[in-house]
Amino acid sequence: VHYAVSNSWPGGFGASITMTNRAATAIDGWTLTFAWPAAGEAVQSGWNGSWTQSGQNVTVTSASWNATIAANGGSVSLGFNGVDTGQAPAPAAFFLNGKVCSNV
Repeated sequence: VHYAVSNSWPGGFGASITMTNRAATAIDGWTLTFAWPAAGEAVQSGWNGSWTQSGQNVTVTSASWNATIAANGGSVSLGFNGVDTGQAPAPAAFFLNGKVCSNV
């Protein structure tokens, strides 16, 4: 998983997430989860998946057109606009289908 803030403004920011499958088998259907490190951060609107948030916990599920992540380097990109309290610290960990991913 690669997380990057693409822009920011007072009270908000935009970010992208790219998930790359380095395994020898494709991922068919995915759910990405992460938690904000600071209260007050929230996803306002996201794309390339179905986004939900409960407290500081965010869940993104695949859309029909990007449910498969090809093996050996296939990737899927997501993005969102969020709100924050003046800082936008990155989530400490990402989980894909319940398994922790490295953040590169």
